[in-house]
Amino acid sequence: MRYGYAWSSIEDQNLNMQIDALKKAGCEIIFKEKVTAEIKERPELNKLVKKLKKGDSVVVWKIDRFGGNVRNLVDLLNDFNSKGVSFSSLEDNISTAKPESRLKSSRARGKNGGRPPGLTDESYKTALAAYQLYQNKELSIADILKKTRISQGTLYKYVSHIRKEKEANQQEV
Repeated sequence: MRYGYAWSSIEDQNLNMQIDALKKAGCEIIFKEKVTAEIKERPELNKLVKKLKKGDSVVVWKIDRFGGNVRNLVDLLNDFNSKGVSFSSLEDNISTAKPESRLKSSRARGKNGGRPPGLTDESYKTALAAYQLYQNKELSIADILKKTRISQGTLYKYVSHIRKEKEANQQEV
């Protein structure tokens, strides 16, 4: 489960901004705390900590909205670590989750990452030229590679890409 925690002092009115950011980050349940900084007890934080189990994650907007002071923050993070709970702070770009967990979480929220599929305009021109030389069969593979300045693997990748594109265009007609 992905939990969010938002804290704001009575005078500070940015709780809505925190909640919006936590929702956008995929938090399913958000604990909202509105108490002054002088008060050490945070009942919503205590409820959150009691609910946590292995595999859960806690997300805050900023780290200063969470621990109150460094000692409390360290104690909470140690507690999370012993329970197998990950922690992340959105604005501070801090995460204790393992990379594969972060990747799985991002994909669950619809983010794929990585390079976009397909070829750039320049690569497409090179691919088309390489494909035409390959189809003409006038040059050897070695000569095509020298002329286009690409590797053999790239040549075959380009040929495959252009063939698939041509087949797709023929099926549309």
